[in-house]
Amino acid sequence: MRAHQHSDLFPAGFDGSRAAPLPSRWRRSRLSAASPLDAVAARLRAHWLDAELAAGVKSWHSPAHAARALQVTSDFQRQLLAGWLERLLDEAYAEAGPPSRFSAKIRPSREQVLTAESDLLALADRLRAHTTLDAGAAVRLRALLADGGGPCYRSTRPGALRDALVAIADELELPD
Repeated sequence: MRAHQHSDLFPAGFDGSRAAPLPSRWRRSRLSAASPLDAVAARLRAHWLDAELAAGVKSWHSPAHAARALQVTSDFQRQLLAGWLERLLDEAYAEAGPPSRFSAKIRPSREQVLTAESDLLALADRLRAHTTLDAGAAVRLRALLADGGGPCYRSTRPGALRDALVAIADELELPD
């Protein structure tokens, strides 16, 4: 069995004197991307990190927080949230037939959603705009939309959904 030589560690034609430049799709600045290890750690600890970001922990607190902040404010996640807001409106306007016995779907509170229509649409537009977003506010918005017992889906006090959306919208955009 032969011992590995230094040249065995590199691809053919690579002399080790200088690294070849990365393809442009791999090049990222330290401010715009997390390391792959930090990104995986952030995905594995998403629930915990989301709770901390929502509570006000800054995204630069740790590499895992920064990676999770990049994930929740990515274009993909922004499009998902904007679509969720618009689907909420679509479902509120849809004909309310009898609930299916075989469905676990929770219908949105028509009263709450229609009262907050302009706020829902404005927030969807802000999410689709290419501005920087506060990760904590994005996490709070997702939690609001996912909470089956919250103001999106239950008629609590009048205007509760609108008030929650206004509070999130005020914190969503980061100052320049």
